[in-house]
Amino acid sequence: MALTVSACGTGPDDRPLASIVDPLTTVGQLPVPEGFTETAGPATADATALERVLFADSDVALAADLKRRGLLRAATRHFAANAGGALDVAVAVWGDHATALASGNLTAERAIDRSGANAWNPSELRGAQGSEPPNGGSGTRTLARAIAQNALFVRTSGAVPAAAAIRAMQRLTRLTENPQPGR
Repeated sequence: MALTVSACGTGPDDRPLASIVDPLTTVGQLPVPEGFTETAGPATADATALERVLFADSDVALAADLKRRGLLRAATRHFAANAGGALDVAVAVWGDHATALASGNLTAERAIDRSGANAWNPSELRGAQGSEPPNGGSGTRTLARAIAQNALFVRTSGAVPAAAAIRAMQRLTRLTENPQPGR
């Protein structure tokens, strides 16, 4: 049995900290992490492409479910670790905050159910939920966070340290909470 608890970021009066962002601009403003090389630049993503980033497979039924849930728009970006492994990021905009939050739950639950991963809620990322390998070592890690109608996702695989996933999510969070004009 898996239990996933999720939360979200709000301001002092319980209003979301951010409004809806442009996913393509947001992932495009993310700097290339140290020790990584960009393998696929910022790209818009439909439900099928988003599903591939979140779960590293092609599940037609799950992609259809993401679309049915009301995916409005999304974007992805991919990096390869110079020491082996990968870091993938995605930003998706949903019809409401509850759906953005539920999409993060789905990501963590599926990783836990499919691979025996452990729930992972890094203390550095209040309100994020994810999964990590059972031994906490190398393997696939996922992180998701909802801010307003935006869902932020990070997935690492291989010998990518947990700190790289945390740092990528922290940067996506800052870009979402404080959107900058496109470059």
